[in-house]
Amino acid sequence: MALAREGSKEDVFRESETDCTVHLDQQRIARNGAIPSFFVVGPPRTGTSWLHDVLSDHVSLPAPTKETRFFDLNFHRGWDWYFDHFPDAGNGRTVGEVAPTYFASRQARSLIARWVPDAQIVFIFRNPIERLVSLYRLKLAYGTLACGFDVALERDPELLESSLYASTLR
Repeated sequence: MALAREGSKEDVFRESETDCTVHLDQQRIARNGAIPSFFVVGPPRTGTSWLHDVLSDHVSLPAPTKETRFFDLNFHRGWDWYFDHFPDAGNGRTVGEVAPTYFASRQARSLIARWVPDAQIVFIFRNPIERLVSLYRLKLAYGTLACGFDVALERDPELLESSLYASTLR
């Protein structure tokens, strides 16, 4: 299965025609350097922005935006688009991505497992009750909720569902 034109960054990935497993072309990866070796994921309001700020001085992270949303929303844009978010890649720093939306995205988990199988996944959590209250307050501040806490729990399933960590980790 051809994924890209010859010599492109997308050519970093090629699919075996005999067993449909994914192989990484190590020479092209070394030249490109933008293949993440780790992903930090977690539900909203668990400290991913803080961790992103801490890590940014030590590893190569996507820029200019914190979240590429490549594996959950933008995979169709292609590898060149993704690699362009890592301008510091190849400078000897470890490459990674802090991507909280990947936590709840079955598609992201599947694509990462398929295309970057050796990447380490770092899960970040927070006390689920504190996280739920923090998300509720954020939604109040942004105006996406305009009701009391008890009513919000009934109207907005994300509040409670995003605190059920075990159901996502299965």
